[in-house]
Amino acid sequence: MNPPDRPLLRAIILACLVCLCNACKEQINPHLSVEADADVLVAATLKASGQTAEASTARESNRIVLTLNNAPSASHPLEQDLALKEIELFESKNPGIRVEYSTWRFTPESFFERARNRSLTDIIEIDAPQAQPIIDLSYAADLTDNAAAAPEMRDFNPDVMEFLTRDNRVYGIPVELQTMALFYNRRIWVRAMNPKPVPDPAPRITVPEKKKGKGADSDPRDYLNDPGQGIQIAQGRRYQDSNYYPSPATDEEDQPRANRRGEEAVSDYYQIQERRTSRQRGAVQSYYDTQQYQHQPESAAPSKKKSRAASTASQEGSASAQPSSADAAVPESAEPRRKPRRKIDEDILTTDTAVARPAASPSERQPETTVVINTALPQDWDMLIRIAVKLTDHSVGIYGYAPVLFAEGGGREFTQWAVQAGLSVQSLKNGTVSLDVGTSAAAEVAQFLKEMRWRYDVTPPTDKCYYDNLLKMFADGKIAMMMLPATRESFQRLVKLGMPTNDIGVGMLPAGPQNRDHLMFGRCLIINSQLDREHRAAAFKWLMFQHDPEHLKFREQFYFREQEMTGYPMVPLFNRAKQDQVSEMLKPYRSLPCYPDYENSIAPHLRCEPPYFTDRFYEAVAQGVRPIIERQNSQPMQEIAGVCIDFENKYLRNAPTRNGIERYLKVFSRK
Repeated sequence: MNPPDRPLLRAIILACLVCLCNACKEQINPHLSVEADADVLVAATLKASGQTAEASTARESNRIVLTLNNAPSASHPLEQDLALKEIELFESKNPGIRVEYSTWRFTPESFFERARNRSLTDIIEIDAPQAQPIIDLSYAADLTDNAAAAPEMRDFNPDVMEFLTRDNRVYGIPVELQTMALFYNRRIWVRAMNPKPVPDPAPRITVPEKKKGKGADSDPRDYLNDPGQGIQIAQGRRYQDSNYYPSPATDEEDQPRANRRGEEAVSDYYQIQERRTSRQRGAVQSYYDTQQYQHQPESAAPSKKKSRAASTASQEGSASAQPSSADAAVPESAEPRRKPRRKIDEDILTTDTAVARPAASPSERQPETTVVINTALPQDWDMLIRIAVKLTDHSVGIYGYAPVLFAEGGGREFTQWAVQAGLSVQSLKNGTVSLDVGTSAAAEVAQFLKEMRWRYDVTPPTDKCYYDNLLKMFADGKIAMMMLPATRESFQRLVKLGMPTNDIGVGMLPAGPQNRDHLMFGRCLIINSQLDREHRAAAFKWLMFQHDPEHLKFREQFYFREQEMTGYPMVPLFNRAKQDQVSEMLKPYRSLPCYPDYENSIAPHLRCEPPYFTDRFYEAVAQGVRPIIERQNSQPMQEIAGVCIDFENKYLRNAPTRNGIERYLKVFSRK
């Protein structure tokens, strides 16, 4: 038999190598990148070697092939492994469908460019805030009929489906949603809000004056002229003066036997005195019993009630004399005297704030299953300031609240407060996008942040209020409260900075003047509107698979086995009954505490982030607002009018709307 030609041999070897690689990675293929597609490469190699793949083609000819974007990159092998396992699980349940991933990563710019070129994948994972312009431009398929035929859709919470519907028509399914949230340091909170009460001193026990012994001019105890006995008696006298009563057992062991004259008379005298003293001080016979006596209930110690009333009156007098101290209600003996805080108004300090003890304190930590409930979190902006004043302690460098004022984080925080003040931020009218940042409501937000810095003195200096620095200060216990995205990344960064997970509290943001809406972001799935009915039905099965309880459990188990962080707070996607079932099912695989205060209440308070040029918009807001806050003599009402004017003129007139999509694509193509 003649050996094969060298070119043919090389082709066969290459085909074998590619097939081995394809066995593991055959379903993560770049969409519309034929030169890198493994199947195309194998087919070309087999053709060059004179072979065919008819058997493989026949097997695949009856399967519907769906493409997805956002394939995990090679730099994330864990995510890549999970993606392959998910595809395997889905195809085992749907043998007539094959799923392939595309390496195209979603961005708004690339999406609209691909939409114009008709090169979108079949199923598209998009950022949740971008759903509005995408649906308005008819790039998302109408899934109303598919949703009506799927019983699983009845389990979804209508509040989380609102941003994916238009005129009662469904255009997508949310996958994972998060919001901005109030993070607080539980250790600081418990220490400041619930200081340990200092026990009142025990009532002094007086001993009646001893009578002189018979036939002696001095104390009969001095009659015992043994040196050792004299020392013991002197010590006993000092112990009585300090309310210390040695136990009888100790007396018998340490006290030497008296053999001198008058021993019996002195012994009888002490027995009589001991009985009298016992009647005066009750059943107290040892140091331990004395401590119990000091901490007995008020009903058993009338003098303690009087002492507590006097202590309360003293504290109230101190608070009225020095209204700048936020901790006037804490007894001075509880901890060293704190440096009086400056610029704290009396109305904030004297207004009653209903502060209750959190249900779980750091001393009650339970790994993996801790449930954090704190009913005393601020419910509005005024309460936020009052609690921030109480949590602030300048003597040890602790700030009650810290706002992010720089870059994207600063603009996002200002926008969050602005939404609660009633601003729509970005509004679409007649195909044109406009801003309402330069309004009186926006000025009210700037004034609110400015007063926390200068009037109430509860925030760090402005030059320290950038995201990375505040995150470190929060992890180090120097900040009591701050606003952060409730995402896996936030928890990962805090833990890497050394903050224990049980010290991290998460709750809803306080309500603003108009509402309690939270900026919402995350991921959702839509289907390419160009698909036919058959492919659309197959793609909808993938959407439903993402919320199959078996799949959700599989994902959580996978991350838990890999020792990844699990159980971070998210917006619940299902109704209450279904969500409780899912949460109970996933509870054994949690590595973070549960936050029912946040998760059970957040769904009705969602507002999508601004969709148009989001990152650039946030940067422009931070750049314009920061000078207003960092200057004590600024005028927010006048200066807010100039914020974001340049951004609006440069970007929003080219926003991707029906009238501006062509201008948007031209701007994008020039970059």
